[in-house]
Amino acid sequence: MSSAPSDFTAIPSELLHEIAGLLPLKDQLSFCRINHAVYAQCVCLIYRIVQLADPGRTMKWCRALLMRPSLSVLVKDLQFLGPEQDVFKSFGHALRVALQSLTELDGLTIAQSHYILGCAVGIHFPQLDILNVPWSAHVPSLVEMHRTHLAGLGILPSHIDAFTDIDELIAHGGYDPRSSQSLRPLVLPRLKNLRSSVEIAYAYGAGSPLLTNTRVSWPSVTVVGERHAEFMRALAQAPLVELQNHVYDWPVGIASAIAEYFPCLRSIVVDCMPARSQSHPGPSLVSTDAFLHSIELNLPKFGNLVIIQIMHGTDPFEPEDEDELFASLDRDCTRILRWSELCPHLLVIRLPFTNIVWQNSPMASEQLTTSVWLPVRVHTQFSSPIRPGTSDVTCMERQTMLQMKWYLSRASAAAASQKISLGLQPFPFVTLLNG
Repeated sequence: MSSAPSDFTAIPSELLHEIAGLLPLKDQLSFCRINHAVYAQCVCLIYRIVQLADPGRTMKWCRALLMRPSLSVLVKDLQFLGPEQDVFKSFGHALRVALQSLTELDGLTIAQSHYILGCAVGIHFPQLDILNVPWSAHVPSLVEMHRTHLAGLGILPSHIDAFTDIDELIAHGGYDPRSSQSLRPLVLPRLKNLRSSVEIAYAYGAGSPLLTNTRVSWPSVTVVGERHAEFMRALAQAPLVELQNHVYDWPVGIASAIAEYFPCLRSIVVDCMPARSQSHPGPSLVSTDAFLHSIELNLPKFGNLVIIQIMHGTDPFEPEDEDELFASLDRDCTRILRWSELCPHLLVIRLPFTNIVWQNSPMASEQLTTSVWLPVRVHTQFSSPIRPGTSDVTCMERQTMLQMKWYLSRASAAAASQKISLGLQPFPFVTLLNG
């Protein structure tokens, strides 16, 4: 029997690459000092995805590429995550030279800095297919230079400094309106994913034959007015399958506009951002109900819709009071059953304020096979039952237990009365309750 290797020299480079890839950056920097083979694998990983969040690290990275040009071809994904800072301007030339050397770069993200974006303008990255940059007057020329290769384009909201106050930011959906006038539409032949303001989206989405996923930010109703159909019509040529909408209020006109121009969507998301100000305190229950009613009126127009998520923020509704939770689940379930009748293909629904995801779950008994709408926490419990003869017990979280209690209480009542309830015949309830 051969003995195990006493050092790393006998380990294949593929295995070294896999080991190094499992380590955080700090440990990779230590691991690479073992020998030349380990160093070669670690360097490839360290420079493959570069995240720069402060000027000091950005400057060190630029110097490393200038001193060792061979490192440039290792960089595949470059992310500038830091805010706009004047210190960047002191080494703009070095930054531009470093950017020009990235011949293998396929992903570029500039989160906030318009100065760094300006340094990238005019540079052609021959392999670039993912671009995420803050919206400014520089963006159109940068996109046009790479239009034949881009598969993903994210035009990010403007930096807060572009606006005088939070009210102006909300009014324009986070995008500086001064740079969005009279854009020339471009055909991006490989574009599949687009994120931008709805006022900009037409320029990059309308003529892109492969575009299936779009995420648009809507200005407030004070800016959009009654132009929802106009914006959707401008995108109508794109073969969208998924449409995500970020809003700051509930625009009742958006549902009919989407249904008119994109009836074949499979997924719709409307996410009302939780930003608050004195002029924009957030949606009320009345405005929320009006928006949900507008969605309900248009659901029959969607022939392929399987996912609809209407969200208000991201925090789940987790009240300590059991009665409050049960009342909210009853209200959501009643609406969900109506929606599933209007749009029979639906499989996933999320409603605002509770932010609970519901799933259409198949269930079977000896008598029939049917389906029931369940909160996803409950669905997970039913889809992963304890196996007979084992002692596998999973400790449920409190909210999971409460949702399970709500479901079983409603199921028991339906089974006892032998009536259809919650979209189920009584037999599956009896099967679930009695095992």
